Amino acid sequence: MSLLTYEPELGAKIADELSKGRYLSEIAKEVGVPANTILNWAVRDVQGFGVIYARAREAQMEAWSHELASLADQAKDRVNVNSIRLQIDTKKWLMSRIYAKRYGDKVSLAGADGVSDITIKLMPVQASPKPVAELSNDLPKLPS
Repeated sequence: MSLLTYEPELGAKIADELSKGRYLSEIAKEVGVPANTILNWAVRDVQGFGVIYARAREAQMEAWSHELASLADQAKDRVNVNSIRLQIDTKKWLMSRIYAKRYGDKVSLAGADGVSDITIKLMPVQASPKPVAELSNDLPKLPS
């Protein structure tokens, strides 16, 4: 098997390890395939790996969310609180980027009556009646 050739068994192993909460970089080293190659397989959906990878990432986020709760519980004894806070914040940030649909910041716009449909009217850009070369003549002169 070439390092750059996708094999379903390898894809299943990668997905299984991701779903356990492991980092892709660790898994890539373990299986001997560059992480970028694995991402390329997912993006190109080689032999359906894109869907498998997406589901594994969702499971990874779920595993991380359980890990966050466990880390927070460890902070009760006040030992290494800043270290634990850093671990939690880092995982939360990664989760918001990897699976923004579920863990990203939510932005909601609503009108005064609570209706969420807001229409924005874009006005067309109006061309200047003067050519660009003449516009510089309208600028104030700086003192010498």
